[in-house]
Amino acid sequence: MEVLKKMSFFSGLDSEQLAYLSQYLEKESFHKGDLVIRTGSEGNKVYFLISGRVRVRKVLTMNLDYLGYKPMEITEDLGTFDPGYHFGEMALLGNYERSADVIAEEECELFSISKESFDLIVSENKDIGQKMLLAFCNTLAQWIRTYDGKLIENAQHRALIEMLRTEKKKIAAMHRITRSTVFSSVGQVLDTILESCMDCLGVEKGSLMIFKEGVLRIDAAFGLDRFEISGKTQEVRESSVSGRCFITGQALLVDDISRAEGLEKAGDDRKYFNNSLLSVPLMSLKGETIGILNVNNKTSREPFNEDDKKTLQDLAQEAGATLGYEIDLARLFNEFQDSYEKIKEARGPLAANIYKTGDILRSS
Repeated sequence: MEVLKKMSFFSGLDSEQLAYLSQYLEKESFHKGDLVIRTGSEGNKVYFLISGRVRVRKVLTMNLDYLGYKPMEITEDLGTFDPGYHFGEMALLGNYERSADVIAEEECELFSISKESFDLIVSENKDIGQKMLLAFCNTLAQWIRTYDGKLIENAQHRALIEMLRTEKKKIAAMHRITRSTVFSSVGQVLDTILESCMDCLGVEKGSLMIFKEGVLRIDAAFGLDRFEISGKTQEVRESSVSGRCFITGQALLVDDISRAEGLEKAGDDRKYFNNSLLSVPLMSLKGETIGILNVNNKTSREPFNEDDKKTLQDLAQEAGATLGYEIDLARLFNEFQDSYEKIKEARGPLAANIYKTGDILRSS
């Protein structure tokens, strides 16, 4: 009776009610390291700590498949508690499995009330039953307030994991873009760059346009209409998404092209999941705009956001440097071939003149 009076949980009960309740209490002892409650076991008692200390822990399994890693188990320590603490009350409120481990940190003595006894108390003495239920509800409310902070922390962790996942995909895409220079043709480089960007952002449709001789030409494309649009040219004009991106030299994120003022939509509406488009310029190391990278149709069916824009800008910076190098090499090669052809063309008449001059000298 003296022990019960000192416990805050029973503060709402008078001496007569405590005397009635004491007949349903069982005293239990645990040694240091003993499991008082095991996760997953059937809950059939509530415990009240009389002496000693207990520690509550929970083992969390994290599924990391989307990051390419095996599942990981993390043990979360929920705290160490002193006499007066009670736990396991969910067993009295329903047929719930134990959701955490409770371990004796030192020699412990506890009172326990079984579910059968609690049901009998509620049926025999509704006043005591109601007061106990109210005390349990207050405890649960305190846990909810405690775990509000945990929820915020977990949300921050999930956001961090998503950022790491995105960064991992972006690094892999940049690696592919950098390695694309091993291919033998500029066309293969363009295809690899576009495919890497699309895979990173999770899109089904995209195009890579190169600026040459005053127009933008689609030199790489993926999507249902890739064969229809490949090789097509577009004048650089303010009313097109690609044209405005090229003129301003700034990335262009369009939530809904049908509502964007001064912009026209190209292509068949049936080929688009929604009206969201993303277009970024490709800049060479010299600071020249050499082309445009366009993507749309996210596999998630969601519109593009600022994070997508930032990711594609980072990839476009790497692609621009790679492409600028490749385009310069191709330009030098073409100039070399043109010069070689001109030399070949001029060599014929020059050789004829030399032979003719030799004949004249010999005859004279």
